[in-house]
Amino acid sequence: MPYAYNGGTRIYYRVIGEGPALVMQHGFTSSLDHWVEYGYTCQLADDYRLILIDARGHGLSDKPHSVESYKLEHRVQDVISVLDKEDIQTANFHGYSMGGRIGFGMAQFAAGRLKSLIVGGMHPYSSDDDSPSNRWSKILDQEDIEQVARTLEAQSGPMGPAHRERFLRNDPKALLASIKASTNMPIGIDIAVTRAERPIMLYVGEDDDYSVGVRRLANSLDGCKFVSFPGLKHLEVSRKSACVIPHLKSFLKVANADRSEKAMN
Repeated sequence: MPYAYNGGTRIYYRVIGEGPALVMQHGFTSSLDHWVEYGYTCQLADDYRLILIDARGHGLSDKPHSVESYKLEHRVQDVISVLDKEDIQTANFHGYSMGGRIGFGMAQFAAGRLKSLIVGGMHPYSSDDDSPSNRWSKILDQEDIEQVARTLEAQSGPMGPAHRERFLRNDPKALLASIKASTNMPIGIDIAVTRAERPIMLYVGEDDDYSVGVRRLANSLDGCKFVSFPGLKHLEVSRKSACVIPHLKSFLKVANADRSEKAMN
């Protein structure tokens, strides 16, 4: 199995396709299989070298239980460790939800490794006590992963069989540490995103709790591509690959052409 190492932490990843590098970073409780199951890889692999990464605490990557282990700087270094192992200097980055948070971290701590940044369902602003992160913490305090799944299904509807199977493979103690580390954004991360000087695309469901913050960020960025999906909640958007992928493709085509032209000049 392909692993990169960040200190003593193993990060599992998979490479599919040919072309400019595109990191795909999944959301909380998910894994890199999300991109395969919902049709992203089959639509993008002909044009891009997809770098699918299991975030620490998820999938086949290591799952430490300390909150300190999930600081954003460590998550960013996980991505860099994968890029270094694959000898990739710069890459496009697409992250959804928690994966988008890691993308903002790349803009703050490793902007030089970014070719472009795509973030769905996430903003870089700290939230109040009723934030999704705090609600997740209360759910995960149950510790039993089956009970966590039942609570989520009662709130958001039934998971599909593949999604539920993947969810039940999670370690609730690792998830709890992960979400506690994500309650507040690092100071200055919103400023770092506005100064990243990289092509940026943001997208969100109109009924997503994060939509106001995503729109706020989009309005602060010159030249940002912003897409809002009517009637969709947070968990629904990234599963609607038929809606999302056309926007990804059009953005990436322009972003990579722009970077190539600047490199030649």
